[in-house]
Amino acid sequence: MARTSSIAARLVLVLALLVSTQGALLVRGLFEVRQEWISEHLCENRNHPERECNGMCVLKRQMEEHSHHGDEGGTEAILTMPTVIALLAPEATVPPDRWRKATTPTVGDERVPDGGALEGVFRPPRVG
Repeated sequence: MARTSSIAARLVLVLALLVSTQGALLVRGLFEVRQEWISEHLCENRNHPERECNGMCVLKRQMEEHSHHGDEGGTEAILTMPTVIALLAPEATVPPDRWRKATTPTVGDERVPDGGALEGVFRPPRVG
């Protein structure tokens, strides 16, 4: 029982550390997920479409509230960071068996280096 509570306490401490140090990234990520709704309902410039704010005013306000820790440079970098969203299309996936057969070299395969190619790159330290 004591071991389980010790593991749980460690997990809580690690999660608290991650949230406190990566909070600005968390704010940006949540903004990206809900940007359309934020721009329609919370944006200060939603009645002025010529400004093309798209909810960035709300993000800036949230980042200012979060920056009370004194890390001003980090929040500016996160505000200007480009957003990359990777989606895995079902058509792009390769069945595991076909992939394994195509890329996993075997002992008798001529694609496996014989060791001579690696000696030029890696030189172990000399002893003595």
